[in-house]
Amino acid sequence: MNQNKKGIALSWLAERLGGELGGSCPSGGRGIGGIRIYGAAGIEHAGCEEITYIDQASKINAAEESGAAAVIVPLEVEGASKPIIRVKNPRLAFAEALSLFVPASALPLGVDSRALISRGVRLGNGVAVGPWAIISENSEVADNASIHTQVCIGEGVKIGEGTLIWPQVVIGWGTTIGARCMIHPGTVIGSDGFGYIWDGERHRKIPQIGKVVIEDDVEIGANCTIDRSTTHITRIGRGTKIDNQVHIAHNVTIGENCIIAGKVGISGSVKIGNRVILAGQVGVVDHVTIGDDAIVLARAAVLNDLPAGATYSGIPAHPHREDLREQAALRKLPELLREIQELKKQIDALKKEG
Repeated sequence: MNQNKKGIALSWLAERLGGELGGSCPSGGRGIGGIRIYGAAGIEHAGCEEITYIDQASKINAAEESGAAAVIVPLEVEGASKPIIRVKNPRLAFAEALSLFVPASALPLGVDSRALISRGVRLGNGVAVGPWAIISENSEVADNASIHTQVCIGEGVKIGEGTLIWPQVVIGWGTTIGARCMIHPGTVIGSDGFGYIWDGERHRKIPQIGKVVIEDDVEIGANCTIDRSTTHITRIGRGTKIDNQVHIAHNVTIGENCIIAGKVGISGSVKIGNRVILAGQVGVVDHVTIGDDAIVLARAAVLNDLPAGATYSGIPAHPHREDLREQAALRKLPELLREIQELKKQIDALKKEG
């Protein structure tokens, strides 16, 4: 598919992936190492200029029958009719290969003449700022960060080295974003938390004067909202990855290396530990704590604290094995009702006979 016009030599790719070349070279070729790779694709769609992967040695036949130019394979694969790269973790190696074929950002270094940079803004070396971006007073953008078109950055924001902010992101005043983060289009960070007090006649707004801190290596998907805290910090821990359309309310603390899937809603003052996984459409009520390494499955509702290291599902969220037993019992209800009705008929008949 010529994603990379010049292509990458298979020998160089093997070295980059920490793998070992093997397999067979197509007839008339320049040797396995000289084969040039122009893209990467899944095994069902890979073309003659692309590399693919398998995660199990048993899938080697499917790989050999594919249209791929070469295959990343597990270490136990010895021979193949195609060129192969043997690695310890094929899926991880394929992810690295994919990164080599990501289209380069079209954003040139420097500040576009159509951007608006306020006084007191400090820009590091190698920064790129796209057209119609706004960076407000006293903000800082560290080295090699990229701010795409129509991004709006509030006053006193700090953006870390190498962070990439895609178009139409809004970052509220006082927010801190770490190094090597990626924020996708349409996301709003640092909007007001949802806080009101009923004074007897109307809902009075509670001013939200806290901040948001996004630590290093965090990725935030498209159209997410992360609210500033009331008085302190809403914090997203290092290495956490957040999918599209996620809402994180004020005063929330999320630990390191968590996975938050699409359409999750996290209410105010929730504390989430490290390496927690929240699957799609999970809802979390306010002021609960979720322990390290917990997994909450799709569409569960977290209404109480969840201890560390277990898997939860259901409404309310409770241990997954218990939920499965309950679901199995519920499926038997129609049959049980029929049996009860039949027994009732038999009892009524016996009463008439007596």
